Amino acid sequence: FLFSWGRFPCRLADWRLRMRSAIALQVEDQCEDLNGEAPQPSFNRWKDIIIPGHIDQWRVQELRRLNLPFDRRDVLLVFHGRHAGNTGSYKNVTVRSQILELEGLPGVSVGGFIEGYHEILGQSIFCLAPRGITPWTIHL
Repeated sequence: FLFSWGRFPCRLADWRLRMRSAIALQVEDQCEDLNGEAPQPSFNRWKDIIIPGHIDQWRVQELRRLNLPFDRRDVLLVFHGRHAGNTGSYKNVTVRSQILELEGLPGVSVGGFIEGYHEILGQSIFCLAPRGITPWTIHL
């Protein structure tokens, strides 16, 4: 078994040949360096396993506590986090910049970090969790 993160195993020379029979436990389906390297698929659906990112117990409790019934949710979609406008290393994570173009539309709450993030998640119908540069997220 091999447990890998977003930029590994592609950092190893001849990684496809060396690890062709390894079963990979990974949090993403590809390797990439978003600051210059093109994505390389690293997931084989016949043998590898994708595992979800970690959410700590405090966040789980907060999300459950603030989770409104569907008929009381008044926000269509939400995303708040790092993006090219607030973190330089995200300049090539274009999906986040594209999401920010929705700012100002009715029922849309997008942008950088905010106070009350868990509350707005509980009020939202859709909570966007776009890829970033790390293999984990608090957006789950």
